[in-house]
Amino acid sequence: MAFKRLLGLKVMTFLYTNTVSSIVLAIAFLPNPAQIQQSAYISVRRNRKFRVIL
Repeated sequence: MAFKRLLGLKVMTFLYTNTVSSIVLAIAFLPNPAQIQQSAYISVRRNRKFRVIL
């Protein structure tokens, strides 16, 4: 049980850091940050566990 919980925690951390870095990269490289932020917000609303990010 403890191992599964730890694995789940690692996966969530990985997903969290991946989402954060992709949002940061998108804002850094694309010319229209407001649009990126809006689409990121939409995807966050679709994915409630990532609501913490924004």
